[in-house]
Amino acid sequence: MVSLKDVADAIKMLADVIKSTREIVKAVADGRAYLTTHFPSARGELAELLTLMRQTVAGLAEVTAVPGNFRFTFDASVPDPAIAARELREFNNYVIAQQGKVQALRNRISELKSSCDRVADLRHNLNILAGQRGAASLFGLLGVAARERAVELGNALGDLYGNDQWIIERINTMLNLTAAAMKDVDETLGPPGRADAGAMPAAAAQLGVYATLFKDPTHELHALVDELDAAKATLAGP
Repeated sequence: MVSLKDVADAIKMLADVIKSTREIVKAVADGRAYLTTHFPSARGELAELLTLMRQTVAGLAEVTAVPGNFRFTFDASVPDPAIAARELREFNNYVIAQQGKVQALRNRISELKSSCDRVADLRHNLNILAGQRGAASLFGLLGVAARERAVELGNALGDLYGNDQWIIERINTMLNLTAAAMKDVDETLGPPGRADAGAMPAAAAQLGVYATLFKDPTHELHALVDELDAAKATLAGP
């Protein structure tokens, strides 16, 4: 059974990813003019770094969209047994399909995240271009404001996108939570091998709760993908 703490922890994890990534994107946007003037040769590798970050954010968005997009409607007031049986069958098929989505995403974990080795290579190269020592010196390429926050931004970059195990654990956290949610819904429908039409309202209500809780994180992750695309596009310009 999914606990409220599991849900709260997952939502907090997603919020932390979104907040920290937006800080990095803002640093790039604010420092673009400085970068173009003083370190134009760094734009290509910084753009690639943003692309890798986008890959991980898009992966999290795809995983979070499963509970965030839970939808199923039916008319519980219809007395016709044939219609009730059909709606129950459709609902059961819907639950099975969502379980299938979770398994399909598990099989694609390596595609849902960026290459942490490549992130490390790009950070190393950009640090050298910055001409400073330190794992976060690349943010000096973006001007004084980013340089003053280099440690904070560098830690966020390393923690979120430079650690394979961290990323895999976070993706698995969302997949496990979604799988547990679907198991709860399945059990609400009835015992193994049987589905009860009378249980559909309660099962559908469970789906609605998860959809409500994960709607905003799903929306914010998709918006963040667009923001990373926009930041990358500015680096390609004159």
